[in-house]
Amino acid sequence: MPIFEYLCRGCNAQFETIVRSPREKIICPKCQSNAVDKQLSVFGSPVPAKDAGTAAGSCGCTPQTCGCP
Repeated sequence: MPIFEYLCRGCNAQFETIVRSPREKIICPKCQSNAVDKQLSVFGSPVPAKDAGTAAGSCGCTPQTCGCP
């Protein structure tokens, strides 16, 4: 069962939920609205802003994903 991330258009809450069926209605746990948008999931942990320049280069990306010149 996949876990998806959503953003509620009603109250701007961000939340994750397990989706058991593609027909399942997703409801915001904060305001109970069903006006939600699926978000793009990012796997891994982001580099904190204060350490961004020291991770792998001045842009903060990794050697495997760096597209910097």
